Amino acid sequence: MKMKALVAHDYGQPDTYEVVEADAPSPATGEILVRVVASAVNMADLRVARGDLSQFVQLPLPHVLGADFAGTVTAVGDGVSRFAVGDEVFGYTTSAAMAAFGGPNSPTGTGSMAEYLTVRADTPFVAHRPAGLSVQDAAALATTGLTARALALTADVQPGERVLVVGATGAVGTALMTILSSSGAQITATAMPADADAITALGADHVIGFDPAEYPADVDVILNVALPGNSLDDLIATVKPGGRLFTIVPPPPNPEQIPRQDITVTYVADANADLGGMTELAQLALDGGIRPVIAKVYTLDDAVQAYVDFVGEHPVGKLVVTVPQ
Repeated sequence: MKMKALVAHDYGQPDTYEVVEADAPSPATGEILVRVVASAVNMADLRVARGDLSQFVQLPLPHVLGADFAGTVTAVGDGVSRFAVGDEVFGYTTSAAMAAFGGPNSPTGTGSMAEYLTVRADTPFVAHRPAGLSVQDAAALATTGLTARALALTADVQPGERVLVVGATGAVGTALMTILSSSGAQITATAMPADADAITALGADHVIGFDPAEYPADVDVILNVALPGNSLDDLIATVKPGGRLFTIVPPPPNPEQIPRQDITVTYVADANADLGGMTELAQLALDGGIRPVIAKVYTLDDAVQAYVDFVGEHPVGKLVVTVPQ
């Protein structure tokens, strides 16, 4: 069986990717085959396809891009009892070559920027999609929503706390803002001036630029989704004594290089879904506790443009790619 797929023939920038006709995958033992209805662009997809991680792992080429997905199960491999043909599912996949970066529950499979994908069935990173969660919203939430949820759960922001969100305009940042909007905290968020109104609409009390000189002093909690973990000194300086800084951006901060002992600095990376997977994320969305912010929707034929725009336009929220049925 043939299918359309967005592939990188070699490591490179998005304008070198191509939508081609390729062989559709078949589910191995323990896997499901999914007819993809929607996918979404992630920074991690881009880093892998550009070769940013090639010093650590060699990706088999050509490589089908994409991780987030929502779609319908069309076949199941031997030993699969959790899903059946016809089930509506969502989640994300990772190539076998990248599985070492995850935990034992890593959802190994094929890329989601395609008409079909296979993915391991016994992972919390794949779940049934409830009818109340649309296909596009499910695809947009899969990785970034799960990351935002894990960050919010770990930070446990309390009413009245002063919170600084660094990187509020990206897919994780916008999803995080929708969680924090009901926290009762006082939220300051960083954004470009052109995006200030959009971030205010998501619940920010104050929007500032990226210059550390604009950071408020003596904040209770900082949630960093933008700066590398080895470039946090300016953020550390703004936390009040006894305050907390949480970051999701590699590399993890080196405790020996943190210049203060009166604050807590925590790296959040729930690679094994210990804080919950797609089932819990879907329930949070159904309860109104999180929602995706979708900046633009493309079709699979225009998937190259989606990645080009992701790099060039820095959209507020998520770029979704639909797959015509």
